[in-house]
Amino acid sequence: MIRKVLTFLISSILITLGIAAVLILSQRPGDLPPGDGLDFTNTLAAEGQEPQPLTQVVMRDGYPLQVRRYEGQAPDAPLLVLVHGSGWHGLQFDALARGLAASADVVVPDLRGHGTAPGRRGDIDYINQFEDDLADLITATAKQGQQVVLAGHSSGGGWWCVSPAVNMGI
Repeated sequence: MIRKVLTFLISSILITLGIAAVLILSQRPGDLPPGDGLDFTNTLAAEGQEPQPLTQVVMRDGYPLQVRRYEGQAPDAPLLVLVHGSGWHGLQFDALARGLAASADVVVPDLRGHGTAPGRRGDIDYINQFEDDLADLITATAKQGQQVVLAGHSSGGGWWCVSPAVNMGI
C-alpha cells in the first residue's frame, strides 16, 4: 500500500514538473514577434530617475505616515491611492505613478510599519488600523467631490476592498 502511495506521489510530482518545464520552454520571450508582448522600455528608463520625495500625513493617532505624491495634469483628475503589499513599500510604484499622474492625482503611502520610517516595523496597534490609516490619508488628500480610486498589489490589493473604513464616499 505504501509503495502505491509513494509511486503515485512521485509520478504526480514528475508530471507537474514536466508540464511546468514544457510551458516555460515553449513561452520564451525571445520567441515573441517584435511589437508583441509587454513593453517595459519606459519603465526601465524611469529607473534612473530620482524617486519622488516622501512627505508626511499625520494619522489620527499622531503617526507620521510617509507618502509620495504625484500631482495629476487634469483639473478633474481622480485621486488614485496605490497600496503596496506586506513587507514592501510604496517606492515599488514610482515609475507607474509617474505615468499615471497624467490622468490622476496619485498618492502612494508607505503603510504603517513599512518603508524608510516604519515606526515599529511590521506592527500595528489594532485590527483595521491599516484601513483607518487609508481613510485618514484619503480625508487629508482628496479634494472636495474628487473621485477616489484604490489600487493595490498583493495584500495591498486585498485587505481594503471589503473594509467599511475606506468606503467613505468622498
